[in-house]
Amino acid sequence: MTASPLALAVLLLALACACTAQRSTPPNVQGRWDDRVCHLVPNSRQLYQRRTYVFSAVSPMTKGGTYEISTSFFSRSACEARQEVYRTVVTGNFQLGSRSANLERFWKVDYAIGEKRMEVFSTQFGREVSALAGCDFPEEFVPNVVQDVTEVVCPELNLIPKSDCPLEFDVARRDKTTLWVGASFQGQPPQYKSNCRKIDRHLEYDPYSFVQFGAEEEPMDELIEDPETFMLTNYVDPQFDPDEVLSDNIDTEVSSAASAVGPSALFACAVAIALRMFM
Repeated sequence: MTASPLALAVLLLALACACTAQRSTPPNVQGRWDDRVCHLVPNSRQLYQRRTYVFSAVSPMTKGGTYEISTSFFSRSACEARQEVYRTVVTGNFQLGSRSANLERFWKVDYAIGEKRMEVFSTQFGREVSALAGCDFPEEFVPNVVQDVTEVVCPELNLIPKSDCPLEFDVARRDKTTLWVGASFQGQPPQYKSNCRKIDRHLEYDPYSFVQFGAEEEPMDELIEDPETFMLTNYVDPQFDPDEVLSDNIDTEVSSAASAVGPSALFACAVAIALRMFM
């Protein structure tokens, strides 16, 4: 039976709604995301890293939430717990924005820096870090003692004071249980690129992805050439102003229900409606 004009109109309307929903719904990044592999830190003293991102649920009012990024650095490629030499933890607030115009299926993410902490795990490495040229740590490091590095500058460790970089502008993409973020090291050879201004938002994505904690696939221990995760605590900056981080064209809201309804589901509903009209 030939489709009626009304049925075709219903199908086209459903498809248009599906495309609009896909374009306007940022990914639900809530939860914990761990580096899939241990990998070499470019331009470091042969140090390897593993990162963990933790995002809270997004507030319907501010369209933002809190985050905590923990990065553990190791002296060997296996990234075993006994090989960890130091760790940094950055906490604050984040906000999901509009789609990236430069990276397909990526979304803008703005981070407001709240606090930065650092901890070393050996006396020798603590002395080496304290003696780094161009770094202004307030005191010498003592093993297993957390030090506030929020206003510390240290080029070799890629530490930038909060007063010079209160906001960071990044991108993110979620594919089921995989999370991708922007690349902090870019070019050949790779160089660290800060993203403290909107025009510095990453235009490349990190080659190393993250796996959702508790998903079917666990992080791998092997290094892909070219352990324990730090127990994180919640942090909310009481001085955070969501208007400071709000991207120019954010008009979306994240919810697990919205992100679960994709174009395929709406298309199926439209087909069902059309078939009913034929009968």
